[in-house]
Amino acid sequence: MERWNRFKSYPLHIHISTFALFLVFCLGGVLTFYNYYQASQLIRSAASDVFEESRQKIELDFQRSYAPIAQTVHLLTKTPLVSATTFEQRMVQLPLLITALQDQPELAALEVAYQNGDYFIVRVINDQHMRQVFDAPQDAAFLVDNIQFDNVDRGIERVFLNADSVQVGSTQLMPTQYDPRQRDWYTQAADADAEGRLTEPYLYFFIRKVGVTYSQSSPDGNAVVAGDIALDVLSASVQEQKITPGSHLLILDKTRGVLAYNRRPDPVYSATDERVRLLHINDLQQPLLELAASRLDGSEKQFELTYQDQTWQGSLKLLVPIPQAQFQLLLLTPEQELLAEAYDIRRNSTLIAFVLLLMFLPLTWWIARRVTLALQRLVWQSQEIQRFHLGYQIENRSRIKEIVELATAMGVMQQTLRVFIRQLEQLNRQRNPEGLTELLTKDLQQITGYEGVLLYRPRDKQHMYLAGTGYKTIPSAANLPVQIPLVLDSVIARTVEMRSSQCADLRTEDPLVFGALSNQFTDELRLTTVPLISGHIRGVLVLLEKHSDSRDQQRAFVEALAGFAANCLEHADHEKLVADSASSPSSS
Repeated sequence: MERWNRFKSYPLHIHISTFALFLVFCLGGVLTFYNYYQASQLIRSAASDVFEESRQKIELDFQRSYAPIAQTVHLLTKTPLVSATTFEQRMVQLPLLITALQDQPELAALEVAYQNGDYFIVRVINDQHMRQVFDAPQDAAFLVDNIQFDNVDRGIERVFLNADSVQVGSTQLMPTQYDPRQRDWYTQAADADAEGRLTEPYLYFFIRKVGVTYSQSSPDGNAVVAGDIALDVLSASVQEQKITPGSHLLILDKTRGVLAYNRRPDPVYSATDERVRLLHINDLQQPLLELAASRLDGSEKQFELTYQDQTWQGSLKLLVPIPQAQFQLLLLTPEQELLAEAYDIRRNSTLIAFVLLLMFLPLTWWIARRVTLALQRLVWQSQEIQRFHLGYQIENRSRIKEIVELATAMGVMQQTLRVFIRQLEQLNRQRNPEGLTELLTKDLQQITGYEGVLLYRPRDKQHMYLAGTGYKTIPSAANLPVQIPLVLDSVIARTVEMRSSQCADLRTEDPLVFGALSNQFTDELRLTTVPLISGHIRGVLVLLEKHSDSRDQQRAFVEALAGFAANCLEHADHEKLVADSASSPSSS
């Protein structure tokens, strides 16, 4: 106990504030951590779904862009174009070719190579490079080349058309040694028996661009129809895919050569007429891509990488946009960007929880202060009572039940002290035994509110007599027992014998003692006896109360007053005895 007493005590509002804040921080911390953990789990679970959705979208876009090329080439093998023998006959089919090129911007050109060596091609002029290579007019949108192999003066007939298919320029016959039958795209298709074939990347003869060609021979084998796809067009298609700012999207061939990369417009490392070398994925000098390449084995998969303390979602998907073509779609996306909104929600919810906890600090302090104001006022008032300053009213205005009850109890205590002190003063001033008797009965009955207060004093060792009464509802004082023999069992006899307060039911008392009195009441009464002891029994106060009443406070008041009252009675008896002795004849 002494060890605890050495600790410094603090006001109640500090304890309340500290405890409330501790609970709030514990609860808030646990909830915030739980929400953060669950949100993280949901983010990781949803990341895979969102990533798969993005991958499927890219795949569908890619298929939608390049799959129709094979259909277009196949349909052109069914048209009169494959059997046309003159430039004029081929130009009749020009609207069909231009429409196909306009509907499929991925196509750089559509061409037909004939078994006799003739060659007919329609190209799209859509950049400055194409205009410079062919010295095309500014408003030219398409270029038509025709080669008649059997002509004595073998050369190229060239026509420029605008976007409305109106001729805007032409050139004279230009000599050429170009023979389409010696190109890989022709030989592969001619050997494939009317099945489509896709070449490896190569350098286009005329435009000096790297690309691939899809070709298919006509059913009669008289011609081969082909469509050119430049790698720069493929790269532009990849770069148009919008995923997240930090995503990496690559189209790879079977050897992991880079056909297209959304962060590099030109994936070609070198190109000659004999050979084209593409950048390998490791040639990009990207540590992230090198890390991803180590996880690739040629099969479709989804995987997760950790790079520079950041989690990346990866996917490798095999694409077959056109027959005989197999590309690999590699997609790498940072998880934080993939679900940026989810991360923002998690971060903001954590921040809001922290701000609310900080805002709760002054609020808790203010509430604690408000709660303890009334209690502090009661502390001050109790200190005033301790100094016996009893002349003010104790306020019990509060919404807290315990404080109201405490204030009420302190008010009762204050009132009791006033009465007690006043009663002590009156008893101290009173020297007449009769006056003391009246104070201890009538005044005490009025103060305490008992049904009756009786004072019995000892006549001799065997009897007690009725010295005074104070009552409110006793029907007739004549029914009061004037003398009580102590030899009979009664509550007064037990009080004298045990020298302590006793309680009893009036109806159970000996009829020879209080029996006649009990018959005068319809309500059941309880008797409480308080001995007045000052060395000897100076008297017994009998308090009559109804069973339905509870007067514990009044009883405590009477018991506290009993000792002083006994002393006053002793002094009064002594003074009376002295006075009687002085006035007796024997004293003269």
